[in-house]
Amino acid sequence: GHTKIVELLLQQNVETNAPTKNGWTLLFGALLRGHVEIVELLLQKNVKTDAPANNNLGFTPLFGASLEGHVEVVKLLLNHWENNQDQEGNSFPILEAETYDCDRHPIHGAARVGQTEIVQLLLEKGAEPDPEDSCGLTPLWSAADNGHDAVVQLLLSAGAEPNVMGLKTSRRPIHHAAQRGHLELVWTLLKHGGSATPESDGFDNAVPSPFTLACDKGNIELLELLLDHGANINYVNEASAIHGLHVAALSGNLEVAQFLLEKDTDVEIRDKDGWTPLMLAIEGDKPDLAEFLIQKNANVNSEANDGGTALLMASQNGNLNLVKVLLKNGAKQLPWKLGGGQTRPLHLAAKHGHLAITKLLLADSPEEINLPDCDGMTPLALASLTNKLGQLAVVGYLLKNNAKVTID
Repeated sequence: GHTKIVELLLQQNVETNAPTKNGWTLLFGALLRGHVEIVELLLQKNVKTDAPANNNLGFTPLFGASLEGHVEVVKLLLNHWENNQDQEGNSFPILEAETYDCDRHPIHGAARVGQTEIVQLLLEKGAEPDPEDSCGLTPLWSAADNGHDAVVQLLLSAGAEPNVMGLKTSRRPIHHAAQRGHLELVWTLLKHGGSATPESDGFDNAVPSPFTLACDKGNIELLELLLDHGANINYVNEASAIHGLHVAALSGNLEVAQFLLEKDTDVEIRDKDGWTPLMLAIEGDKPDLAEFLIQKNANVNSEANDGGTALLMASQNGNLNLVKVLLKNGAKQLPWKLGGGQTRPLHLAAKHGHLAITKLLLADSPEEINLPDCDGMTPLALASLTNKLGQLAVVGYLLKNNAKVTID
């Protein structure tokens, strides 16, 4: 940012467009740091303003200034270009100059980082509101993905398509806004023609619906807004069969789970792997949510497609509080059907060195202390496979409780 030194060097007619070994020119060095006076000096020397950086980023000066949010630099570049039209009279090809890798325009960069004033400037100078990059993504898509409501409103008012879908993704802007719990942003999209049910056109069945994704953040007002605009509370996508209750269970959103169950959602609804909401609450280590689901008649002994149960999962993962909740509510120490159907919760707890869980399971079913798993290994044998402290403690406890060292 040493303006006087730069001015002296420019008086000596130094080369202004030569890149460094990293591909940056003097103009890039100044504009990326927001040095307005130096950028102005360089523009007076007619440095190149439309050539991309000669490196793996490959963006143009205007893209870089837009991405960094340097409003005054953007104004300088636009005014410079306006005063130096090309021979065909096109004032602003600079607005469409693309990055080398993703074909992104400056307005993509400004929208992605929420630079409302710069987006406004670019639109006023004639930038298209809806250019697509090589992935089919528009500035609106990027702004919605990053939660920039003011930018989204600007782009929609300029005619941007609210339901744009990228070439490499089935997600629309509303998917991202809903997943992040951005109520105002979702409402903005809906007011401008965004669909609360993009899955209904047949292109989005690989991803969860906006309503399903919104169940992660616990914003009941957002869920009600989507339902008021036609969202299907019971929609599940083809790829994973994920329901909103699965999302709420995994993230531990008690309020959302209650909201869904009050609207007659099946507490035993299964995803493509046969996992129930209770199993996902176990996986997410959410004991309060698990207990709530059990109170709502979730089956503690349900089996997934591979035969796994909630108690097997909790025992393997070391979730002591969840094991307590399950045993208190009648969970049975059923064997895992996968691989022969002999592996039980006690085997998993012992193998992974979960001493407190081993004690609970053994107190619940002391007769299982010497049962072999599908490979003929007893809990003692499994705990003896490593010399880690947890496993050694389990070995000591099992021996103290008369576990057999050899099995007939």
